[in-house]
Amino acid sequence: MTPFLVEPDRAELMRSRIEEYAAIMRQVGQAQGVLVVELQPAFDRASAVITPRLWAPDRVHPSDAGHALITLNVLQTAGAAL
Repeated sequence: MTPFLVEPDRAELMRSRIEEYAAIMRQVGQAQGVLVVELQPAFDRASAVITPRLWAPDRVHPSDAGHALITLNVLQTAGAAL
């Protein structure tokens, strides 16, 4: 899974750093031939519809709803028919 930050401002310093880490995770996943679950796009889409605080009140640690979103993305990436 790639790291995420529930922060809509892509220019925010921590968000930029998280995106750098995510790029490294994608490279490692590709090199090792494993699936990588992309979480930042999922949280971005969800935060565009419902306030970001619902997903991760402190922007880092997911709430119950945030954990459900992560689970959904893991299952979708693994190819589960939902």
